[in-house]
Amino acid sequence: MNERGQTQKGNYAADQIKAARARRGPSDPAKIEAYKLSKEIQAKILEAIADQALTVPEIAEATNLTTSQVWWWITGFRKYGMVQDEGKRGDYIAYRRK
Repeated sequence: MNERGQTQKGNYAADQIKAARARRGPSDPAKIEAYKLSKEIQAKILEAIADQALTVPEIAEATNLTTSQVWWWITGFRKYGMVQDEGKRGDYIAYRRK
């Protein structure tokens, strides 16, 4: 608070975040590891399709992931506009990072 008894704008939000974290308690280590793993998988897939368009089986081969894992991530990337379709190759659509 300042000399007039008013809360400064920047401190209010920080205080609210600290209070919420205190109520929530410590983070679950398993959830932290799951989050890290998902970020690694996301980075692998996006890196594989950064320079060239690949199909889901090609991405799976390049990243050592299963096709079902790749398909799950590609679906999310398409939903949020992170990848674009580059046309069909045989039975599969090729995807490239936007």
